[in-house]
Amino acid sequence: MSSDIVYTHIDALSSLSSDELKKYYDKIKPFRIWVPQWLSVGGNMSVEISPGEWKKFGSNYDEYKEFFETLNHDEKFYLVQKIPFDCIGDSYLYNNWRIIDEFDEEDQIFVQNRERYQLLQLFGLHTYGGYHGFFRPDLKEVIHLIHKQIPIQELEMIDRIYVTTQMHPSEKIYECYDSKADRHRACTTCYILKQ
Repeated sequence: MSSDIVYTHIDALSSLSSDELKKYYDKIKPFRIWVPQWLSVGGNMSVEISPGEWKKFGSNYDEYKEFFETLNHDEKFYLVQKIPFDCIGDSYLYNNWRIIDEFDEEDQIFVQNRERYQLLQLFGLHTYGGYHGFFRPDLKEVIHLIHKQIPIQELEMIDRIYVTTQMHPSEKIYECYDSKADRHRACTTCYILKQ
């Protein structure tokens, strides 16, 4: 873990009113970064070959490993369904990663190439879903982190904010859990499109 990263404790941020939260919510478009991944349950191997689509290999490690190495491991970006506004404080940020198929021309540009957007990365300590093994930052926490860097007065100059939150410093749950703070370390990545 990089020693120069400071994680903002969500409880330390000033609270926003419902109207202020809604202004940020309306600008946000959640996305997911996907790469193939593997899972072993009881010695049975499976590979996620596209978001939500798994290929099972049973206990044949050699077959799984050979197949996994043939996959394209480049990151792919997908827009995902945003949870309803009235659930932003008590639901997982990305609504189970439901990929959306309908999006406008700007969204299409975003999923293909992010060079034209301003990048902002925010590091926070997030709550979790009842058990520290569940990584479940909520959208209200993410909005408060964004507000810390983008004051509400600047929102008028922003068309949209593409956002995702991932475990940090790695995708391993035990490495992102901070036992002293009883929170998960996470990096919220924003791609900002100004008007």
